[in-house]
Amino acid sequence: MTAGHSTRTYYRAPVVLTMNGALAPQQSKSPGMTWFLIVWSVVLVLILFAVVAIVVN
Repeated sequence: MTAGHSTRTYYRAPVVLTMNGALAPQQSKSPGMTWFLIVWSVVLVLILFAVVAIVVN
């Protein structure tokens, strides 16, 4: 870039507070989304197992 010119940048906040955000010249996905989905999927499966165990007993 030469002096006096600018470029458009996009910032995406992280899904998890302990991660860094994403700053890029084009729009990008939020950092940490995969981690978030995996963790909550495991939590939901554990809750489902607990409910099934209560119903079966």
